[in-house]
Amino acid sequence: MKQWLIAGLPGSGKSTLLTFLKEELTSRWGEFEDLDLIIESKMKKSCADLIKVEGWEYFRDIEKKCFFDFIKKDSNFILSLGGGTIPEAVLPKEIPNHLNVLWVQRKDEEILLYLKSQKGLHHPLNQFSESEMKQKFEYRTQALNQCFDRIEKNAMTLKELKKMAIAIARDLR
Repeated sequence: MKQWLIAGLPGSGKSTLLTFLKEELTSRWGEFEDLDLIIESKMKKSCADLIKVEGWEYFRDIEKKCFFDFIKKDSNFILSLGGGTIPEAVLPKEIPNHLNVLWVQRKDEEILLYLKSQKGLHHPLNQFSESEMKQKFEYRTQALNQCFDRIEKNAMTLKELKKMAIAIARDLR
């Protein structure tokens, strides 16, 4: 059984990597899920609206519950986490040892540009100042640094990310 988590900061390429892996491996391999989409489906609200209405603490509680409900599966899966799942909702020491974790890493400056772009404009982190966001990135990066395989996505094109997904998929088959 192969069970993988894709972790990283917001805008690092987690969902893109998940999409490429899904294309490469096909649904016969197992499940390909995005934790944010699981939360939105369960709560019938976007993550941004949930945070806005209920607050971060409530959101992190829901995120943690959805995470642990999902990883109980007894089948192959790849789950893309939210940009703050680790360590805001789930501490590295809480992640079961049988789960493999890929860390998609990107420079803070590139993530900040993404969050300011049209695509990232409605991200909940935009309620914070740039210095507060950098503090959050540092805290999350320290947690991710504790135990994970690393994929560098610094200035990587989509074509390069797809190439990397193909190489990962070969290993997962």
